[in-house]
Parts: sequence; structure tokens; C-alpha cells
Amino acid sequence: MRAVLAVQDSNNYKISCPRCFAVISGTNDFCPDCGYTLGGGEGSDTAVYQDLAQANLARMRGEKQGAIDQCLKVLREFPNNVTAHSLLGEIYMEHGELKQAAEWFEMALDLDPKAMREQQLLDRVRKQMNESETKATLQQLEVKPRSGLTALWAGMVGMILVVGIASFVIGKNSGGAKPVAKNQKPAEPIRIPAQPEGGGTKEPITQPTTGSGLVPDDQTALTLIKTNGSQSHLILSVVLNPANEEIILTGTADPQARFESTALLLASDVFVNRGASRLATIRLVEGGRVVFVGTIARDFYDGLQANSKGTPLEQLGVHAFPQGWYLDPSTKPGTVTNPTGTEETGGTGSSTETPGTPPEGTGISVPPGTEGT
Repeated sequence: MRAVLAVQDSNNYKISCPRCFAVISGTNDFCPDCGYTLGGGEGSDTAVYQDLAQANLARMRGEKQGAIDQCLKVLREFPNNVTAHSLLGEIYMEHGELKQAAEWFEMALDLDPKAMREQQLLDRVRKQMNESETKATLQQLEVKPRSGLTALWAGMVGMILVVGIASFVIGKNSGGAKPVAKNQKPAEPIRIPAQPEGGGTKEPITQPTTGSGLVPDDQTALTLIKTNGSQSHLILSVVLNPANEEIILTGTADPQARFESTALLLASDVFVNRGASRLATIRLVEGGRVVFVGTIARDFYDGLQANSKGTPLEQLGVHAFPQGWYLDPSTKPGTVTNPTGTEETGGTGSSTETPGTPPEGTGISVPPGTEGT
């Protein structure tokens, strides 16, 4: 009788589940409340064998969601079932979701720290995760070499930029008018021989107004030249060509002087009163028609001026405009010769006396000893 009671007492003792703390019979192989394995057997796997088998079959078929649903069904009944946790880890690992796979393997090992298979699977997942992170980092840090086409385009763009910059520099240095040097010596007027006593005062010739409509640059040049010019009474109009700093001056032919002399005096007004001028083209008008056109450069003028002392104005004028244009070719110096003792009068400004001997009444004299030179 006592032996039977002892066996009954040994079969009826109670224990507490170490996971869910449920009071259960000490003879149970697993906790019926949470599925935690208490002994060394298969635990709660025997109770959910069919569900675990279906989950594993779905995993092998590649039916990811079906396998997951079967595992979750087991865990709803037995939350601490190690096999369901491990199987979920394998499902996620096979589909490349390494982070979630590692979490399920870690929970399986938490339930059964001695599970060698789950530990090996966890180590494999962590290794793959490290390799993936390393590869991603290298890809981010990697500097990809330029393709041949990209290098070709880059070279072409660079060449275009170099050519463009070179063209700009060359054009800037060579194009347009040369600026006047800051220290350039200002031009000096042609030295006109002294007027003889009793020569009288030259009366200004009344000229028509230039009218309105001048561009500002032309108006400025006209003002500079007329304000201080010795021949301002002859000036009709002034046009500035900014491309080469040329002044095109139109004036009235002085009936008391040769065309070349008048043109040289007008050119002197241009160079003296407007330092930026590089060329002077003088157009003389008589009787409503252009009778003379001549062009002189500043450099040539400066050389002529430097050697003008003692040289008659008529000779200077002839030297200044060797290529001058004449409406009447006979008015060009040296083309007409009068008989001895004859004189020619008129308002053409084209005296036939020997160059260097001014016509009578012009008011321009030749220094002593220079007649007939």
C-alpha cells in the first residue's frame, strides 16, 4: 500500500515552467502553455508535427509566404517552440533577408543555447551580412574609371575652351584701334612762317552750320577740333571712324592758299586738339563740289612737323599729301606751267607758281632766303 502511494505521489508533483512560469506537472516533457522543452526529448514538436512538416515542405517548394504562415501558426500555439523559430530563420536566409534570419536564429538559441545547428546557421548568416556590408562600402568608395566616350567628350570640350580663350586674347590684343599711350608727347602744330608787315588780317569765311543729327562721338570730335583749331572757320563737318581712330574732316577750300596747304593746317588742328586721332582725311569743298581729298597719318605728320622749321608751308603741304586726289588734275602741283611773266587768278586754290612760292595776297610769306626752293 505504501509503495503504491509513493508511485502516485511521484507522478503528481508540480513544477513551474522557466519561461512562462505556468505550474505544470513534473512529468511533462514540455510546457503545454508555451511549448518550452523541459527534458531532453523532442518537446512540443510532437504536438505540432504535421504543421512543422507542412511548413518545411512549403519552404523547399519556394513558397515563402505559405511556409511562414505555417510556422506562425505553430508559434501561436507554442510561442517557445525552438523548431519553428529555426525554420523561420532558414526561410528568410534562403530568400536573402539576412537580418531577419539572424533574429530568428538568435531567438532559437535563446530558447536552446545548446542547439549546435542553429548556432552554425547564425554564424553563416552573420558572415554573409559582413561580406555584403563590405561589398556595399567598397562600391560606394570605388571611383569608376571614365569610359572612352566620356574621355573623348571631355577632351573635345577642353579643346574648344582653349581655342575660344586663345581667340579672345588674340582679338583683344590685335583688334580695334590702338589706345594712345599715356606718356605720348602731344602733337605740335605746323610752324607757319611769320606774316609780313602790312599783310592785313585774314577775314573769317562764313560757313554753313553743321546741322543736327550728329552722333555723340562725332559731335565731341567736332567740338574738340573747332574750339582751339587755327582753321576752325573753314571746318564744315567732322566724322569719326572708331575702327582706326580716323577723323574725316570736310572743310572749305581757302581761296588764298593751295589745297595742300589748307589740308595740312586742318590736319594739324585734328592731331593737336584730339590726341587719340591716328589718321586724318581732309576733304576740301569749293563751289559745292569736293575738289581735293588727302590722308595723312599721325606718325608721318609728327616727322613732318619736326622738320618744318624754315620750310615753306606750300612745300610741307605737297610733301604731306603726295597721293592726294584732285577733282581737276591740272591743279595738282607740277602739272601746269604758265608762260614766263604771266599770272593766273581765280578761286581754285591751285596756284601755278613754283611750289613754295605763295600766291600774292594769301597772307602767308616765305622766310628770307627760301624763295624758289
